[in-house]
Amino acid sequence: MRLYWRLLLMVMLVNIASSIIATNQMNLMTTIYGEFNGDEFGVAMVSMDYNGDGYDDLIVMSKYWNATGVLGAYYPGKLYFYWGGPDGLGNTPGFVIEGQSHTQFAHWMCNAGDMNGDGIEDLAITYSTDLVQYGTYKSIAIFLGKSTPQSAPDYVCTIPYTHVIPTYLGDVNGDGKSDLAFMGWHLSHRYSYFTYVWTDLQSDPVLLLNSGVYTVPIYLGGVGDVNGDGFDDAYLASPYNLSTFWSELLFGNASMSLSDSLLLTQSFVDGFPLVSPLGDINSDGYADFIGYTVWPNHYIWFGSTVLDSIPDLTLSLNSSDHDMHSFGRADDGYAVHGDLNGDGYDDFVCSDPRANDYNGQAGLWLGGTNVNATVDLVFNPPIDWQWHNFGHAKAVGDFNGDGYDDLALSCPRWMDGGFHDTGRIYVFSGNAQLADTTVANDDPVAPPVSVEDWRINVYPNPCSRYETELKVDLLGSAYAKDGSYTYRIYNVRGQLLKQEAISITELRDGSFRVSLEHIPTGIYLITINNESQVLISKKVAIY
Repeated sequence: MRLYWRLLLMVMLVNIASSIIATNQMNLMTTIYGEFNGDEFGVAMVSMDYNGDGYDDLIVMSKYWNATGVLGAYYPGKLYFYWGGPDGLGNTPGFVIEGQSHTQFAHWMCNAGDMNGDGIEDLAITYSTDLVQYGTYKSIAIFLGKSTPQSAPDYVCTIPYTHVIPTYLGDVNGDGKSDLAFMGWHLSHRYSYFTYVWTDLQSDPVLLLNSGVYTVPIYLGGVGDVNGDGFDDAYLASPYNLSTFWSELLFGNASMSLSDSLLLTQSFVDGFPLVSPLGDINSDGYADFIGYTVWPNHYIWFGSTVLDSIPDLTLSLNSSDHDMHSFGRADDGYAVHGDLNGDGYDDFVCSDPRANDYNGQAGLWLGGTNVNATVDLVFNPPIDWQWHNFGHAKAVGDFNGDGYDDLALSCPRWMDGGFHDTGRIYVFSGNAQLADTTVANDDPVAPPVSVEDWRINVYPNPCSRYETELKVDLLGSAYAKDGSYTYRIYNVRGQLLKQEAISITELRDGSFRVSLEHIPTGIYLITINNESQVLISKKVAIY
């Protein structure tokens, strides 16, 4: 009986969400596929103009890639470079780098900004440097952006017997070159954390903080110039005691002094200590950022010369307009940003790859003079690729040079990795029609045709396994009485279990029946299709 009510609640929530009228839409530019099952293609992504041609490019990591093309215990990983151009991104890489040692490309990377001052953005990545099957420590490798890329890194910084993660800082010391932070822990003591800052590629990184024996990590990330003084600023989360964080904003300065700071909280005890820059979402000339979270709230600060510790905007998780329960579970942090509708205001995208039992979901919040906390566009995975951690990694860039930033969302694995499928990346085109609104879009791949007219009712739902059939009522006014429609049933892995045409008689009657023979208990998706387009879908629970 308890299972029955849980399934009933799930279906009720889905039905409520699917009744919201959709207005915003981003068309699919391209779909990019990994090489073999289990490769975790798309586990990490970054956008940057790596070759300096004026178009943003997409760099994708495949964590479990190896030269055999079969998932195994030895996986050096691989990087794929997809060049932007007038036609946008293609699905064939223009350049690749294959790892040469175990887990060489199997962790984190970021757009480091222009670290050498040549006007081209550079790539920072966690990198294995010992050429044995099972490496014992990681390094930070810098691949400088250039018109002709190369397979070997330009700089490598190694701290023996540690694991390290790079993060973008911006130009915090005002020398005209981007700086990099990297944090990590000592392999001999899992809870001994540290953070370094690398401001000059010709010199060694400087140790900023060491946590000693505290059980919470140190996090340092760039947020842009929040106070308009010409120096980029950074957000620091460091141990306050054995279980809580001290979170503060460090203002950039020429001497890299830590004394000029703003305490945001010293009692942060749950959620994630991350930060993500948001660009300038209210276009007031000051950088904005999303900082620590205390579930179910994420906090946003607007930049200002009189910035204080009180957040200016609160995003609520588990809200009525989306199903995301955490923005910090994706490898690239809370958010990515860019101007997706070309209105001069930065917009931002958050995602939760575990939303709806690993189905994944992403949301777009549009910037404006009066930024609000209501999501303006919800992205769900396409119907043929459900439960693959949609939105695990995300990147924003203008891949076709049309003045509108585009969005890439990855699906690197199936659920918790128990089954091995090939990773995918969906790239959506920015457009001028995106507008601030309170409605959501439930199907980003196939643009809905008057969604309010394609309504269905399925009952009984939830349905006992002893029932022999479901009845589906076609309630919308858009169904042509002599049209060509089919229904399809998918399981939680996105596998098509059943497909049949809806007859002319059934269309005129406004209903049809679905046999449940050979359909076991579980959660299913029933869709109504017109040729290749999904018109409407509804979840069905059989208990």
